[in-house]
Amino acid sequence: AGVRESAACALGRMGTAGKAHAGEVARFVGDGDAGVRESAACALGRMGTAGKAHAGEVARLLGDSDAGVRKSAAWALGHMGAAGAAHAPAIARLLRNSDEGVHQHALIAFGCMGAAGAA
Repeated sequence: AGVRESAACALGRMGTAGKAHAGEVARFVGDGDAGVRESAACALGRMGTAGKAHAGEVARLLGDSDAGVRKSAAWALGHMGAAGAAHAPAIARLLRNSDEGVHQHALIAFGCMGAAGAA
């Protein structure tokens, strides 16, 4: 799990330069390790258009059992523009989450989306 998590983090730090590997990173969204799923969501959020193509996969993580994964998914969707805004209703449900960090990341996501998240 550590290697997959590190790989996703490294590719995410590359931003749009890592976009050629978005498909491989998207596979990590379904990993059995929460740290890998969390890193994959963040990486896809940083990959620009290539990451946006996987917004639906990231959105499924909004219901993850791990709070860190839910936070990362909300953050990533917030950085995916209209592709992320398409999942605004699911992000809005996180505003009722008992984990304060999850709640805060949902608010951050809406702030990043701007008007696109209000639709």
